[in-house]
This record gives sequence, C-alpha cells and structure tokens, in this order.
Amino acid sequence: MAGMIIEKEIANMATFLNYIYTNYKERTAFSFTAGNEQKEITYGAFAADVNALRHDLQARGYCHERIALIGENSYSWIVAYFAITTTQNTVVPLDREITLSEASRIVKECESRLLIHSADYRSFAENLAAETGIGLLPMTDFPVSGADYQLLSETAENPDDIASIIYTSGTTGSAKGVQLRQKSICLDTIITVERLDLWGSTLLLLPFHHSYAWTATVMCSLLSGIILGINQGMRYMMRDFQVIKPTTIFLVPLYVETFHKTLTREAEKQGVSVASVAKAFFGGRLQVLVSGGAKLDGRYVDAYKQMGIELLQGYGISECSPVVAVNTIERHRIGSVGPALSHTLVKVRNPDDHGIGEICVRGDIVMAGYLKNEKATADAFDGDWFRTGDLGYIDEDGFIFITGRIKNLIILSNGKNVSAEELEQDLMCIAGITEVLVYEHEDKIMAEIFPDVAFWGTEDEAQLQKLLWTPIEKDNAEKPMHKRIGELKIRLTEFPKTSSKKIKR
Repeated sequence: MAGMIIEKEIANMATFLNYIYTNYKERTAFSFTAGNEQKEITYGAFAADVNALRHDLQARGYCHERIALIGENSYSWIVAYFAITTTQNTVVPLDREITLSEASRIVKECESRLLIHSADYRSFAENLAAETGIGLLPMTDFPVSGADYQLLSETAENPDDIASIIYTSGTTGSAKGVQLRQKSICLDTIITVERLDLWGSTLLLLPFHHSYAWTATVMCSLLSGIILGINQGMRYMMRDFQVIKPTTIFLVPLYVETFHKTLTREAEKQGVSVASVAKAFFGGRLQVLVSGGAKLDGRYVDAYKQMGIELLQGYGISECSPVVAVNTIERHRIGSVGPALSHTLVKVRNPDDHGIGEICVRGDIVMAGYLKNEKATADAFDGDWFRTGDLGYIDEDGFIFITGRIKNLIILSNGKNVSAEELEQDLMCIAGITEVLVYEHEDKIMAEIFPDVAFWGTEDEAQLQKLLWTPIEKDNAEKPMHKRIGELKIRLTEFPKTSSKKIKR
C-alpha cells in the first residue's frame, strides 16, 4: 500500500486528509464513550468536522500562526490538530501535565495567539491567558459540521511548511521546540505503515501530545483505515479493551512490563495459562503490541509470544517525526529495534572497538531544527546527519541495537565507560524491583531502587537494603569489576516521569 500512497504524493496534511476521506469515508474511524453512549464516527464525518473547524479558524483570521493545543485524549483533540495543520497554521501540542510557568514560556517563545483547550483545562487556560494574553477557543465551542467534506487544495500547504512544534519533555534540561515539516510527518507515517500491516482496530492509550503517540498510533492507524478506539483514562482501559477489541496496540515499555506482571499474577491466582488470561484481558483479538519511546528488555518478546501476542520493538526520537526503525513479525531480532525504515539512512558515528557509537539519522523525516535555538540546532547535526544522542550499533543484516544514551554514560576514574541503561535492564530482571535508576556517585555505581514492598513483605529501608543486596551481589558476581553495583539506595515512592513514562534523571 505504501508504494501506492507515495505515488499519490501525500506530502502534506491536506492531501493526507483527502486520501483517508476518498478511500475510507464509509468506514468507522473513531469509537469512544460519550456519557453513557458508545459513539462511532466515520472517516467521512471526521473529515467534515475538520472542515467545519478549518472554516471557523479562517473566519477568525488565523493563518500562518502557531496555535497551541492542550487537553486529554479526545476526538476533538484530533479534529483540532488536523484543522490547524490544514489552514497554513502550525500546531503546538502542550503536554497535558505541563506547569503553568512552562506553558507560559512556550507560548511566549512560539508567539502563539490562540490556545485550543478541552473543558477539563478551562481553569488552566484562563490562567495562561491572564499571564500571556493568549486567546482561547474551548473545544466545546467547535462548530457542528453542516455540510459534506469538500476535497482540499493539494497546494494549500507547502510540504516544507512547519506542521508541528513538539516540545520534548526530555529527561534532563528544559524542553526545546522541535520543528517538524508537513512532509516529514506524512512520510514517516507512510513508511511506518509500509513496515507494519495494521488492520482491524487499535486502542489509543498514549497521550496525543507525544510525537510517538501521534504519528504511530493516530496517523498510522488513520492511513490504514482501521478503527481508532479512544481511551479517556486508565480507569476505563479494561472496559475499552472489551468494547474495541483491539488487534494492535502501541505502547511504551512501562505498559508492556506492567501488563506482563498483571497477567502473570492473575494466571497464577486462577491456576490457568497466561495465554487465556491475556486473551480475555485484551478483548480476544489482540495479535500485535508495538513498543517504542524507551528501551525494552528483550525477554518480554518471548514472554508475550507465549501469550499468542507478537511484541515488536521500534525506535524513534521526536526530532525524526519520530519513527526511525521497527521490527516486523516476519523480520525481527530480539534485542534490536529493527532495521531502519525505507527512505531513511542510519549510521554509527565514531564507533568504538565493539562498533558502538552515536546513532545518526538522515532523510526527510528529520526535523527542520529547534525553534529559535540556532546553537542547539547546530550541535544536533554533523553535516546533514542528525545526532540522536543515543548509543548503539548496526549488525551485518542492518538491525539496529540501542545500548544507551550518551548523556547517561557513566565514566569512572579508571577510564572505564559503563551504560547506565544496560545495568538498569539487568537489575529489572530481579524479582521485587519495580523501578531502578543507575548513576555515578563518588566514583562508584549507585543503584537507586523503588522496590515492590508487597513482594518483600516490609517497608523498612534497612531490611530492604539487606534483602536486595543478596540478588544484586549474585548479579555482580557475573559482571566485570567496572560494571558492578557499588552502592544501593532505597526509595519508597516511584520516580517522577516524563509524559512518555521515562524516569526523569
């Protein structure tokens, strides 16, 4: 299908919207709960709703503007994104957990004149308006589409126009505005769909403001013409699994790990196979889980295989729209994030004796640069190669392996370099460890652990220290001296995380 799509030259959001309307207008696009009713909206009705809001934005005089967008996952959020990006405007999605001060900084930096917000964010929006003077458009004021969709001009948006500015939450430092072109988001969607055969339905669990959630879960699903179930919160997840009966779900590793623990525990409690529990849990049709956003322990691939579910790991970064590589059912390698997508070049910069170096990416999926930050943009490129900041290697068959982040590399006084992520992954294999962070402390490797107190049967830190040292020392014995944990710190609260569920370092 992707070859056919590329021939049709989907290079901007207008042609994307035209394509899904023309090919799928009678199909159900979205399914979600509104009050006590399960609501379904066709691709045709979705396009008409986008068109109505497009005309409203144009009537209000918004053109070549940066329009901020905030709210929980919802149908209206998706309508707003498409309406903004098909009216020669740029969307600035705001993290739904953002602070008022950070939102104010972003609005001022982007010079946004309008914030579109959901009802749940009314108070936040009013406070932001009072601080910045930004105009407000509540989603509850969206116009009702009163006419059928009319195909948009394919030249309405230049493919090189900036469609979106994503402020990466980051695990360290202040967020930078990643400028993604219309053609970059569309091409990344096309070549991801080329790699993944999506059919049936999916349940959207990840926050839309995150680039992985937007491109992989929303854009790829729409391009494939499948049903998108919109989950409106974790408390509704079990209900939504049963209603939507997803065939594919896109997740981050935290969900993969949590689901595995939940399913395994329930199977043991019931005395039945984990496969039967998983089938009932996910609604009965789930075939594929795609994991991205952070490193995934390869042992989960076999664990889900035993449940009858294919677990495919991918790799991406916001600056690359964001998907760079992903495994497939037919061609995959455990521990790898898969080969690079078509139309995308990946190389290893300054490899060491083991072939490990910085992963760099070149192609039209790469960002146009950071907004108003020429130094950061220059630092991020080596010629026309984008420097991801991730360490890894590429095997002889083109499979990419990520070993860690450059900024998280522990450099000891003896000159030895140690990947914090590698040690964290090993420690997470120890039963009774819920979360862990590894870092250097006074030239020793420190492991800070959030334990499963129910597993250990105590909340006493001294007792937990003693209990955990036993399996850690056993793990240490199998490692060279420079990779051994030297100190252990216990915490009784979970680590603060980014919106993509990565631990903030």
